[in-house]
Amino acid sequence: MQELSHEGNLDGDDFSAQISAQKKRKVFEMLRGRKIMDESGRIDASPQLHNGWKSDQQLVLQQTGVMRSEKGKLDNQTRKTWADIVKNFSCATNLLLSPSTDKLNLRMISMLEDTLVQLQKVNICDAFCSEIHCQKTADQLKVVGHKRFVEARSLLFNIAYGKAKLQLMHIKRERLLKKLQLSSGLQEFQMMKLSGTPGLSKHDAINQGSDSHFHSILLNSGGKFQVSSLTTMRKEIEILDWKAKSLKEYFCTYCKMESHQSFADTIRSVHLYLKRRISCKCIFQNLQLWNIDGFELVEGSYRVFLNYYDYVIQRFTVSDCPSTSIIVSSKLNDMKIVKTFPDMDALFAFMLVLNPHTTKSYAHTKDLVQETQVTSSLLSNLLDVVEEIQLAQIETTNMVEAKFFSQSDEKLDLLLFFIDFRSGKKVKVTLDMTCLRCGVYPVSTLPCRIHDAASGEQKSPSLVAEIRTAVKTVSVGYSRIMRLSRCISQVVHACTLSP
Repeated sequence: MQELSHEGNLDGDDFSAQISAQKKRKVFEMLRGRKIMDESGRIDASPQLHNGWKSDQQLVLQQTGVMRSEKGKLDNQTRKTWADIVKNFSCATNLLLSPSTDKLNLRMISMLEDTLVQLQKVNICDAFCSEIHCQKTADQLKVVGHKRFVEARSLLFNIAYGKAKLQLMHIKRERLLKKLQLSSGLQEFQMMKLSGTPGLSKHDAINQGSDSHFHSILLNSGGKFQVSSLTTMRKEIEILDWKAKSLKEYFCTYCKMESHQSFADTIRSVHLYLKRRISCKCIFQNLQLWNIDGFELVEGSYRVFLNYYDYVIQRFTVSDCPSTSIIVSSKLNDMKIVKTFPDMDALFAFMLVLNPHTTKSYAHTKDLVQETQVTSSLLSNLLDVVEEIQLAQIETTNMVEAKFFSQSDEKLDLLLFFIDFRSGKKVKVTLDMTCLRCGVYPVSTLPCRIHDAASGEQKSPSLVAEIRTAVKTVSVGYSRIMRLSRCISQVVHACTLSP
C-alpha cells in the first residue's frame, strides 16, 4: 500500500511539472508576439520604410498594367489574325469551280456532285486515321495540339465542300431554268401574243396624240403603277415571231412535217422525230457489219480500211489529182474463213460471191456508201447460209457432208449428202445458191437435183418423189437451208424404216 501511494505521489508531481512547463511556453510566446507587434508598429511609424513600400506597390501596379496591356494587344492581334485567315479563306473559296463548268450539262454536273461526295468521305476517313495514329503517341500535349489541328482542317474542308456543292447547285439550277424556258418559250410567246389586255389598248389611245412612243401600265409588286416603253417590247415580239416562224419552216422542211401545225405541235413532232432517228441509229449500228480499221496518207492519196468481221478487209483509195477518183479493192482472210467454216469449201463460196480480186473505180464519194451497202448485203446473206449449214449438221445426224461447188463460172451450188446408217441408203441433194452473188437470201430455193447413190440412178421413183413432195411443204423465208435439211433428213430416215 505504501509503495502504491508513493508511486501515486510521483505521478502527481510529474503532472504538475508538465502543466507548469506549458504555462511558461505560452507566456514566452505571448511576450514574443507582443515584441513583434511593437517592432511592426515602429516599422509602420518609420516614414522611410512607409515611402519605400508605397513605391514598391506602385511599381508592382505599373508592371501589372503593362502586362495587361501586352496581353490585350496579343489577344487583339490573335483575333485579327484569325479574322484575316477566315476572310482570306472565304475569298479563296468563293470561286472553287473553273469557269469552264459553265459549259457542262446536267449529267456532268451530277457526276461532279458525286465526286465531291466521294472526296468528302475520303477526307473523313483521313481524319479518323490521323486521330487513331495520334493516340499511339505518349506525349499528351502533342496529341491535343494535333487533334485541334485536325479539327480545324476538317472544318475548313467541310466549308469548302459546302461552297463547292452550293456553286454546283446554282449552276444546275440555271441549266434547269434555261431548259424550262426553252421548252416553254414558244407556248409563253403564243400566250403573250394572244393576251391583249384592255388596259394596254386604252393607255395607248390616250398617249397616241401627245407622244410618239407607246407606253404600257404594269402593276409592280408594291401595288404602284410603273410606266415602261411598249415600242421595244413590240419590236422584240416581232423579232421572236420571225425567228419562231423561220425555225418552224426549217423543221417542217428538214423533218418532212406538215406546215399548218402550231408551234407547240411542231416542238412535239420534232421530239418524236429525234427519238425515231436515235432508234434508227442504234439499229443501224447494231446491224452494221464493218468498222474503220485504219487510215493512211500515202503519196497524196488517202487510204481508208474497213473491216467486215475480220472476214473481209476493204480498202478505199481516194485521190484528188487531177480529178477525184476512188479505187475499191477487197481482201479475204483465208485463215479465219477456213478455220471457222471447215469441211464445206466455204472459201470457194466467199471468193465467188465477194469476188475480191476485182478492183472497182468510182468518181463520186456517194458511191462509197453504195459499195459498203452492197458488200454488207453479200457478206450478211453468205454468213447466214454457212451458219445454217453448220447448225443443220449438228441437228441432223444423218447429214454427213455439205460443201459448195460450181459447174460454171457464174453459178454457185450447195451439195448436201445424207446417209442412213441402218440401211446404208445414200442421197445427194443439190441446191442452187447463185442468188447469193446478187445479195439475195435463198428464201424459196428448192432442190434442183436429187441423186440416189445406193441405186446409182438419177431418179429413184420412191425416194426422189417423196423428197420433192416434202420440200414443197417447207414454208418460204429465212432459215430455209436449215428447214430443208431437217425435212430431207426425216424423209430419208422414214423411207429406210418402211418395208
